[in-house]
Amino acid sequence: MAGSSRGNPKLGDIIRSVGVLGVGLLVVWGVAHLFYGNAPKEPQVPAVDYAAVLPGAERETGADLLAPTSLPEGWKVTSSRVREELWSLGTLTDDQRFIGIQQAPGAEEATVEELVPGSERVAEVEIGDQTWTRWSSPDDETTYSRVVPGPREDTTAVVTSDVDRTTLERYVASLS
Repeated sequence: MAGSSRGNPKLGDIIRSVGVLGVGLLVVWGVAHLFYGNAPKEPQVPAVDYAAVLPGAERETGADLLAPTSLPEGWKVTSSRVREELWSLGTLTDDQRFIGIQQAPGAEEATVEELVPGSERVAEVEIGDQTWTRWSSPDDETTYSRVVPGPREDTTAVVTSDVDRTTLERYVASLS
């Protein structure tokens, strides 16, 4: 074949090829950015209907389980489950802070030590019409616990969070 050369490409050909590939990659990036955009600043965690789960959880555990009667505006329950007689309920505040409640059969001190190791008893406090024990954990979270009488056996409820104590006590007061 006369007139065609399959030798080494010229520098100009290489630069044009790299430029075409670069433009192609920019187009792909632009389309992906257009459709998928940026990640949200706050995670979009769906709310859980814990009130629907609660009766079945109480049947499964045989205990009277604590849950909030109402939540402040912007708060939502994001997890609710029973595993091996342990009731867990996770709540996010309006500023994305976590409050967790766990309730299990067992003595108060042993349950707190199992769920929040290294916690130290601070004081007995009246919250609402109940007496709760306030604990201080090694990671500076405030923990409240109390024994909940049950039809088959008593359980211990443990509420833990790093929100300020006033907010946590309002949450604890809403539990029934």
